[in-house]
Amino acid sequence: MANLARQELFFGRFYTLDELSESIEAVTAEEVGEVARDCFDTRHIAVTVLGRLAGSRLRARNWSANSGDRLRNLGINSEVT
Repeated sequence: MANLARQELFFGRFYTLDELSESIEAVTAEEVGEVARDCFDTRHIAVTVLGRLAGSRLRARNWSANSGDRLRNLGINSEVT
């Protein structure tokens, strides 16, 4: 019942399970990659670390705008292929 109400409020209609499944199946790998590149753009990533950094390879100097190479040096893949 809550699902029906939520769909009515957000979309103005009820989507059947078949419609939802077809919509999900229609998503391509290229579309997923495009969204991932937008979401994980290294120019827009914020990192929060709790605890001591002593002894770790993660240092504040490793982070800056366009820090893709530095991220890769830390073992973090910042690119979607």
